[in-house]
Amino acid sequence: GFISSGNSSKQYICLISRAPVIQFMENVLLELASLCNQDLCPVVALEPFVRCIIAEVPCPPTDRCMKIFWERKHIFQRWIRVCFPRMRRLPLTEDRGIQLLFTRFTPEVVVNIVEHILAEDSIILYAQEVSNLAPLAEALRAIVFPFVWQGVYLPYLPKSEWR
Repeated sequence: GFISSGNSSKQYICLISRAPVIQFMENVLLELASLCNQDLCPVVALEPFVRCIIAEVPCPPTDRCMKIFWERKHIFQRWIRVCFPRMRRLPLTEDRGIQLLFTRFTPEVVVNIVEHILAEDSIILYAQEVSNLAPLAEALRAIVFPFVWQGVYLPYLPKSEWR
């Protein structure tokens, strides 16, 4: 996500998690960006917010959900719901990925993509908005469950590899 810092330099923050919480991470980045747009970035350091997400948000055990209230000096307040599914159960998929998948592609195209995934063909997704790629890819991985993609999974292909 892009965060404007008020001065001429730009700051970028990327949140990476093993947990299937893309929507939560996106909300956090939007909240941090809104803090910077309110000119609070010079006053409030961004690192404690990111550190809080990485170090202080506990992960629930398998097959459990938990709700956490996260607050930072009355500037940032959110309820966070984090869940992990049982092993060999349907993977957790956020609604946004499935909605993107079926609003961007017709059902016939989705079936065609799934056929190629199951046949272990190479799949390349292209999006004008890079933020749509990970939710789309995760939705496709969830749809082919219980099968698992055995090839290399690159959510973002570096520009140097475009051919």
